[in-house]
Amino acid sequence: MDLDIEKISTKTLHFTCISLFHFNFLLLSAVSRSEILASLFPIQPVAMALVLHAGKTNKNAFKSLIAAEYSGVALKLVENFEMGVSNKTPEFLKMNPIGKVPLLQTPEGPVFESNAIARYVSRSKADNSLVGSTLIDYGHIEQWIDFASMEIDANIAKWFYPRKGHGVYLPPAEEAAIAALKRALGALNTHLASNTYPGWTFSHPC
Repeated sequence: MDLDIEKISTKTLHFTCISLFHFNFLLLSAVSRSEILASLFPIQPVAMALVLHAGKTNKNAFKSLIAAEYSGVALKLVENFEMGVSNKTPEFLKMNPIGKVPLLQTPEGPVFESNAIARYVSRSKADNSLVGSTLIDYGHIEQWIDFASMEIDANIAKWFYPRKGHGVYLPPAEEAAIAALKRALGALNTHLASNTYPGWTFSHPC
């Protein structure tokens, strides 16, 4: 089964490619102005630079790097990171016992799991429009985070990794993954036909 790229809009393809690198600019949880969520999750400005442990080409690291760029938050990649070496050191395993990357070092301690890191980065800046300003913004942001992770990225992984030898290649499984991906891209394409962004409007700090 083939995926007909010509039938997918440029806007949808742009979203999907960035989702591959986990843009998910849909990123971030909680709202900065909603009374309910602001009381539960107050934004805490971070004074010092945050340090991200991951390789320069790690697709999951792009979530927080892009969130930091849009938010004006200082975030730097750790120097000389080597996958399979740097993340197996005793120092790293103290921060994440299973050795997964990316991992974020903050003044208050480490954070792992890429979506959680992106949320932390975006919420580390007060009054950040990227995190939304209403309760419905919050719902839409979380909705599209899940959509990108579960409907797009997961199906791409089911299609791609067996082809690269990182799993058992089963044609029926591949066909199911492609069909699910086509359905997801079709839904996204329809949504973006009348919406600039998947969920909400934000202002770039620059």
